[in-house]
Amino acid sequence: MSLLSRLQQRFSPRRDIAQVREYVTQHAKTLKPKYEYFNETFNDRWIVEYAFPGKTGGYFIEAGAANGKEASSCYVLERHLGWQGLCIEPNIDFYQQLVKHRPNSICEQVCLSDQVETVSFILADADPDVAPYISGVKENLEAYKWEGDKIAASGREIELPAVPLEQLLRKHNAPKIIDYAAFDIEGSEIKVIESFPFEEYTCLALSVEADPWIWERMLTRLLPYGYQEVPNPFCDKPWEHYCLHESILNDQP
Repeated sequence: MSLLSRLQQRFSPRRDIAQVREYVTQHAKTLKPKYEYFNETFNDRWIVEYAFPGKTGGYFIEAGAANGKEASSCYVLERHLGWQGLCIEPNIDFYQQLVKHRPNSICEQVCLSDQVETVSFILADADPDVAPYISGVKENLEAYKWEGDKIAASGREIELPAVPLEQLLRKHNAPKIIDYAAFDIEGSEIKVIESFPFEEYTCLALSVEADPWIWERMLTRLLPYGYQEVPNPFCDKPWEHYCLHESILNDQP
């Protein structure tokens, strides 16, 4: 049985998902939200109402989980729909709140990279005009984040461990088919995406925060593995990008 066939069997919706997505796209501005959502670009609403309408019990990866609630892409999934998964957040202040807000998740206080290493991490909490959510690995902030050099210069620098994402997935026996992976790690996304073993793990839905020129490079990596860029009808921010795997793009009941 092909990988595509196995993925199609994994997700068996009760209704015509393609029609639901089309309706949501057309009426996004007038639809009443099903829940109180917390993500500022409505990644959580995109999953609940567009990508997997009605799905319960899914598995997620939330890289850059912050405190697990405010700005979270997956809090609503865990709190209301019984999803479980892996939350990754290197900032110790956020991490202490994360484990309280996400009791059903596996939480890891570590940076993500393309290899096991120690990295210089910038805590964006020294400048009151800089949001703590944009803390990140110094090298990646400077290379891949708009105005990241200013963030790196104004924040507090500490050393933290970093590991490849697949190491954490194997450590925690994550499923080979992951329903949703959210990446908001301030410039480190590109190293994670370009080194990730997509031949071993498949993420049915992806959201990635990245500047457009960086996203074009990541999309080149994703396309050969069956990912297609799609809209989030609830988001108009140019730095947030979305993909669905080909196995769930045109689901029928």
